[in-house]
Amino acid sequence: MDPVGREAMTNTVIFCAPQGWGKSRRAAELKREFGCTDVEDDWHPFVSRKPYARKPTAATVTPGTLHLTNVSPDLVRELLPNVVNGNQARIVVRGWSEKGGE
Repeated sequence: MDPVGREAMTNTVIFCAPQGWGKSRRAAELKREFGCTDVEDDWHPFVSRKPYARKPTAATVTPGTLHLTNVSPDLVRELLPNVVNGNQARIVVRGWSEKGGE
């Protein structure tokens, strides 16, 4: 339980930009811009980072975290429709057209 409502006060963002855009270099600035409490760099929507996983599974989205990825926003929407459509996370796109990748 979160008695002070910290989760409600923070944002969960999936930040999509091409490789070389400067996501890692600008991570602290982006974290402040979007009001996130943590950063997960090199996040991928289709790979579980759990060492005991036998096969790749859909990755999790951590509340309050800025997830940095070079995966196209179209692929993120395709692989995680419940997260995006369920308003668990907001997708922010820079360096690509807003509609999709490349």
